[in-house]
This record gives sequence, structure tokens and C-alpha cells, in this order.
Amino acid sequence: MARWAAKDMKLFSIWLASMCWAVTAPANAQSQNAKAQNTKSIQGDDVIVVTATRSDQSARKIGSSVAILTDKELLAAQTVVVTEALRDVPGVTISRNGGVGGLSTIRIRGAEGDQTVVLIDGIKLNDPSSPGGGYNAGNLLVGDLDRIEVLRGPQSTLYGSQALGGVINLITKSGDVPFAASADIEGGGLATFRSRLALRGTNANLAYAASLGSFSSDGISA
Repeated sequence: MARWAAKDMKLFSIWLASMCWAVTAPANAQSQNAKAQNTKSIQGDDVIVVTATRSDQSARKIGSSVAILTDKELLAAQTVVVTEALRDVPGVTISRNGGVGGLSTIRIRGAEGDQTVVLIDGIKLNDPSSPGGGYNAGNLLVGDLDRIEVLRGPQSTLYGSQALGGVINLITKSGDVPFAASADIEGGGLATFRSRLALRGTNANLAYAASLGSFSSDGISA
């Protein structure tokens, strides 16, 4: 479940709570130039891709164009929201109205925003109630994601007619680990504040992951 609320034109807040995936953001600030240098897409024989065929496949055996952002690259990029991380992926364009938290549209290879399918762990997020069935990605926070897979080009056979531009799949970290808890609190200028609490672990045959996070500021320029 995700939502964002604004009290006025300069104040926004993003909240994200989920029982199936955890979100976080790194603790230190970094320049935009360093972000562009550190956020890279990778593709190689040792990379396993699940989005292209809906099953585990080596990247070298896939005919589609796939870009992957790993958790290490997302951490190094020091971005707060998913759309900022996707800006550096070749073929992906982000359109946003206003600052962080505003209406954000993802376009792949020039296709319209409602021709891109957005998934979390394979679950479709596109809003069927919107005119074109597009998805507002402005309220997705970067965090305990294992990777982001960007599948470029028409994928209608597997993902329906909306996937003319491509597919973006946010794959979260598994809870299949010993119990782990983490928390972050950050503050800065312009009343900027970010907080996060995350839990992961296993209990008998049950694996779980849960998190709650927020990000707000009084005046980050668009």
C-alpha cells in the first residue's frame, strides 16, 4: 500500500508500508555526477533474469534487451525514489510534475507512460481505473530492493497489451534469512526528513519482510 499527501505546494510526504517488501534509502548524500557514475545497468553471463520469460534465465540466453540495477548500485546511487534511479537506464525517460512525490510517468523507448508495465515481485501495479491504465511511480521509495529489472521493447505476449514499451520489475529482498532489523532516521535543510523501519527473517516455514518508511521536505526544487 502506498500513498502520498501534500498540505501545500511546498510540502509533500511519501509513506510506504508493506508486508511483502521492505524499503530503505542510504544514509549519506552524494552529488548528481557521482550518482550517474555509480548507477549502472549490468548484463552478462552470470546474471539471472526473471522478468523476460517469467522464469529464471541466464541473461546471455535472452533475446530481449534487459538492464539490471542491483542493490549495491542502488545503495551507491544515494537516490530516495525509484524514478531517480531509473533516469540513468538507457532507453528510459521519467516525466514528473513538480518535485519528489509529484505525478511521475515512466516511458521506455519513446512509448507512452500507459504503455509501460510496472511490477513489484511480478505483481502488476498499473491502475485499471486511470484513462490509459498507466501507473504513477512518484511514491515508490528506493530501499531493500534486491534489484530492478528493466525489460525494453514490446512484451505483450507475457504481460498484455500495455507492455508495448517494456516492463519494469522491482524485485524485493527475500525474507529467507536469519532475523534482521534495521532503522534509519535522517534530517537536513529545508525541513527534509526521512525515516525507515524494516524487519526480515524466518520462523519455521514462514519467511517474512515488513517495512514502514517516509520522506518529506518543505522545499526541494523541481
